[in-house]
Amino acid sequence: MGKTVPLTGASLEFCRSAFRRYYQQHPPPPPPELPRREIAFSPFETPGMFRHLAYADTGEFARAVSAAAPRHAYYSTAYYERPAHPVMKEKGWEGADVIFDLDADHLREAGDLNYPAQLELVKARFRLLLDEYLFDDFGLSPPDVQLVFSGGRGYHAHIRQRAFRDLTSAARRELVDYLTGEGFEPLREALGQDLTHSPTWDRPGERPAPGTLPRPRRSAARLSRLASADAPGWQGRFTRSLFRLTEHWEPMDPEALRAELASKRSPEGEAWFTDAQARELSRELLRPGTLAKIRERLTLDVFRRPVLPAFLAMVSQEAALEFRGEADAPVTTDIHRLIRLPGSLHGGTGFRVLPLTRDSLDAFSPWRDAPLGPDEETCSVRLEAEVDYPFPDQAVRGHPGEVLTLGPGPTLFLVLRGEATCPTPMG
Repeated sequence: MGKTVPLTGASLEFCRSAFRRYYQQHPPPPPPELPRREIAFSPFETPGMFRHLAYADTGEFARAVSAAAPRHAYYSTAYYERPAHPVMKEKGWEGADVIFDLDADHLREAGDLNYPAQLELVKARFRLLLDEYLFDDFGLSPPDVQLVFSGGRGYHAHIRQRAFRDLTSAARRELVDYLTGEGFEPLREALGQDLTHSPTWDRPGERPAPGTLPRPRRSAARLSRLASADAPGWQGRFTRSLFRLTEHWEPMDPEALRAELASKRSPEGEAWFTDAQARELSRELLRPGTLAKIRERLTLDVFRRPVLPAFLAMVSQEAALEFRGEADAPVTTDIHRLIRLPGSLHGGTGFRVLPLTRDSLDAFSPWRDAPLGPDEETCSVRLEAEVDYPFPDQAVRGHPGEVLTLGPGPTLFLVLRGEATCPTPMG
């Protein structure tokens, strides 16, 4: 759970009342196989979490959520024989969904972006996760994966198929390692050695058995150049990443490219290139015909050897999905994880935790689709920070000390984030 801003006075009363009305009118649907799930609530009044709750049927669950009107609501990714038992090892673990959680807080590129730009960035990365990894490499289809906007800074992908449900933590770690390119050695694998890294099953079209994906395999032939952009697995992904970079670099001038290359950092925070290397590399890349030669001939013989390993590692990093440090990886590897309940409200933004489909994802806008509707209570808010957010129905911008009268969605968003207080409730 992310940072939760403490609330007091009228701000607390407004938010708690809005959440209570929402849950009474829009009870979240229970998670699949409800009797085998642990449920947990975080209240408005006190820090912490009430967990090890379990409900036998949909009606009981809906009444419990409505009565609690929690600031945050969660359910277990695991299935248990005794989900209400307070001792984890006594719950009787019977498998767990595989959850991929992409959050903007853990993307290197998001560090200097504002909140709206972070949401755009993480949505693009989420599409990459779905289309290139889950649907392409792992062989899943859109109905196999439930998509959810987290209500905060990211998206979740829930996989409930039996082949994934029984995976151990170690096998789930293999999935994360594959997404991040762990073990992919571009100097050997992208430039012609005999080891390929591709989740290829024993028979074409066959789904992987539990604990068997992805596995490196040997290739009989040594490659003499980069794989084509439509090659399976990491070799094709590396080439596509390189192509995207060359198209981005082509219109740049040498000084701008030098500055960009010099700013690139490894996951450990170290620069890939010295200033001198970045300057030389920018000149080589922008020499007439060089970038076109890379794309057309699938060759990197335009580079000097000393800088090539760092360049390949940088391109590989650009191709990988990012789980910086250990921030998001445990969501996938933890077989006892609690995940935010679809249909609930996010206690840090007031946004709805919305189920999505692959078809609806592209057009989805958190600012338009996730806030509470206009029929809810409004509030006069006093700004505590500089704000500028793209809610579609009204401009939400101002300076500390200003008083704004806003609809319920923007009001909850600002107050729950600690960027405004609500001194005067209004009907």
